[in-house]
Amino acid sequence: MKVVQDLSQKGYITAIRGKNGGLLLKKAPEDIRLGTLVSDTEHDLQLVECFGEDNECRITPACRLKPILAEALGAFLAVLDNYTLADMLGPQEPVLVQLLSIQPLTSPKAEAAPSQVP
Repeated sequence: MKVVQDLSQKGYITAIRGKNGGLLLKKAPEDIRLGTLVSDTEHDLQLVECFGEDNECRITPACRLKPILAEALGAFLAVLDNYTLADMLGPQEPVLVQLLSIQPLTSPKAEAAPSQVP
């Protein structure tokens, strides 16, 4: 529930109550960048203590690792920002459908023609 509330407060989804309720995206999947989503929802992206406000590391003033890790974190988020939620929503993989025990999405063409399920 905390994740849903967080996503709702950040403007990614709308929660609809009731019998026919559910969760709806507020933005088009093409407009939701994965890096931004991770940045908005992960509250602790501190790779090491010195990234935080409570840093007590004695070598911080002379440390050469902190800027390298900061650059790596920035690169990680930048790579994720090259992709959108739409990139994750391609055709469903049969193995994934089976692993998650979900009903596969059907297209209007698939509904018109009966399909055989093994």
